[in-house]
Amino acid sequence: MSVLLMAAFCLSVDDEPLLVVKTVAEAAKLNADSKRVMVVMRDYETLETVFQRVPKLRWLEIRHPGHEMSLKSFTLLAKFKKLKELHFNGDPRMNDKKFAALGKLHRLKSLHLALPCPNFSDVRLASLGGLVSLKKLNMAGCRGNQVENEKKVWAAIKAGRMKRAKKKNK
Repeated sequence: MSVLLMAAFCLSVDDEPLLVVKTVAEAAKLNADSKRVMVVMRDYETLETVFQRVPKLRWLEIRHPGHEMSLKSFTLLAKFKKLKELHFNGDPRMNDKKFAALGKLHRLKSLHLALPCPNFSDVRLASLGGLVSLKKLNMAGCRGNQVENEKKVWAAIKAGRMKRAKKKNK
C-alpha cells in the first residue's frame, strides 16, 4: 500500500516551471535556484546574465528566432558546470567551431537539437564525440536523415568514451 502512495505522490509532483527569458532585464530577475530556463536569444548578454544569476542551472533551452548565436555564446555554455540537459533550437549558421564547442559539454546527459542548417558533415557530427556523459540524443528537429545523423554522433561518443577510458588507465 505504501508503495502505491509513494508512486502517486511522485506522479503528482509537477516539474519545475519553465522560466522564459528574452532580455537582459528579465534574466537579471532570475533566482539563483531556478531549475528550468528558456532563453530566446537575441544577444550574448542575455545568456551571460543567465549564467551570472543561475550558474548551477541544470536544464536550459535556447531558441533563436532567426538569429545567429555567436561562438562566444557557445563557449559560455561550458561554464554552466551543472548543466545536464540542453534543448537547442535555431541558429541557421552553425559551423564547425560551434559544433566543436557543443562537443565540449561533456557533462550533458540529454541533448535535443533542432537546427535548420542543411549540412551535417561527418566532421561536424564527429565533433560531438566529447559528449561522453550523454544518455539521450534527439535530432528530430534537424534537417537531413535523423537516424543516420544520430548513429554517427553515437559512434563518435563511443569513440570518445573509449579514448577517455584509455587515458584513465594510463
